[in-house]
Amino acid sequence: MFNIPTEEMHAAPAAPTLPAASWELKVEDISFSYTEDQRKILSGISFQASSGQVVAIVGRSGSGKTTLVNLLMRFYEPSAGRILINGMDIRQFGLSHYRSEVGVVQQENFLFTGSIRDNLTIGNPNATTEEIDQAITLAAADRFIRRLPKGIDSIIDERGRNLSGGQRQRLAIARALLRRPRMLILDEATGALDNESERAIQKNMHSISTDRIMLVIAHRISTVRKADMILVFDQGRIIEHGRHQDLLELNGLYSHLLRMTLA
Repeated sequence: MFNIPTEEMHAAPAAPTLPAASWELKVEDISFSYTEDQRKILSGISFQASSGQVVAIVGRSGSGKTTLVNLLMRFYEPSAGRILINGMDIRQFGLSHYRSEVGVVQQENFLFTGSIRDNLTIGNPNATTEEIDQAITLAAADRFIRRLPKGIDSIIDERGRNLSGGQRQRLAIARALLRRPRMLILDEATGALDNESERAIQKNMHSISTDRIMLVIAHRISTVRKADMILVFDQGRIIEHGRHQDLLELNGLYSHLLRMTLA
């Protein structure tokens, strides 16, 4: 079994600080297996992304999309290859420091008993009213919050049981935005949204990514049509890449997945 990173790994006293401004992410020929005798989950994955860009990752279930997220979050280290930020291997940075600059929103997200405001600001307790309003608007959460009896001060039950799945996802996206991460990963984070909310998130994608890298792992192709780059995963490899229209013209796996979602 490959080692799971700990705070002590690659975190020397003189570990460098991550850049505060624009990021250049470079995934350089990475491969990964959970054990040495297991087939590769990822093989030869390479791509680049810059602050302000939306990069989408699509593919069938089991194609390696979530494994890539685990490597980007340093839950595991690549078996081969490197992940670089502004030319520096991410293993050079302290683990907690690196993760503080990367936000992940998944299908299921933890909400605790308390007000919506407290849940949103847990990662940034000093967030201003303006910042909170902007985050919930970009996450398409503003309308349902306004309809609640006490608005943003309404109380959430344990694990958000008094909210729908889509409402929980929108709050999780807003909370991640308030942390101001330099890279934001949405890992199937819009799967429970209704069509109207999904369109709002899609419309806001480039506003969300203005000063950060945004990676969107999506099942529904409709979520990623406007991405700057779409990577199509199949059996742990990138087999197609380009913008939506470019990939439609290839008439390959991406076109097939789109037809399946529209069927």
